[in-house]
Amino acid sequence: MDKEGLVQLQSVEHTGNRAKAIYKVTETGEIEFKRLLKEAFQQSSVMLPSSLYTALSFVHDISKEDLQDST
Repeated sequence: MDKEGLVQLQSVEHTGNRAKAIYKVTETGEIEFKRLLKEAFQQSSVMLPSSLYTALSFVHDISKEDLQDST
């Protein structure tokens, strides 16, 4: 995702011998996230609706207009 420009390294936290990279979502990443979210609402999957369940978890991140366009 870093190579695709969807996230970028914000900082590295060190705790003892461990290092933890902290990333932030870029503007491009936010656009891609919303595109994928809209796409998940457009897919019809009765057998395995995991995309729908994931999309419902983030329904607050999509505009009403985009949500209506996906139906």
